[in-house]
Amino acid sequence: MSIGEPHAHIPQWEEIWTKLAPDNSFLMLGSEVREMPVNTAFLAPPNGKTVHSVVNLTKDKMMAWLFIGRFTSKLPDFGRDPLVSGKPLE
Repeated sequence: MSIGEPHAHIPQWEEIWTKLAPDNSFLMLGSEVREMPVNTAFLAPPNGKTVHSVVNLTKDKMMAWLFIGRFTSKLPDFGRDPLVSGKPLE
C-alpha cells in the first residue's frame, strides 16, 4: 500500500494524471477521495491551493499512471548558454 504525499504546486503549474491498466485505483483531489478506474484522468488545478495525490491500496501490485505537467503561462527566457564552457577531449 502506498500513497504519494498530498501536495499543491506553485500557481500556473497544472498536472494531468491518467490511470493505466490493468488495475483501478483511487485519487485524492482537495478534500475528496475518489475511485480512479483504468483510462480515467484528473487535472490538478493550477491555482496553487488544491492538494492532490494518487493512491495504491494493493499490498502486492505495482500501479502505473501517465503524468503530464506544464506551466499555463509563458516563462521568462533564461537563455540557452551552458553554465560551464566545454573543452575538447584529448
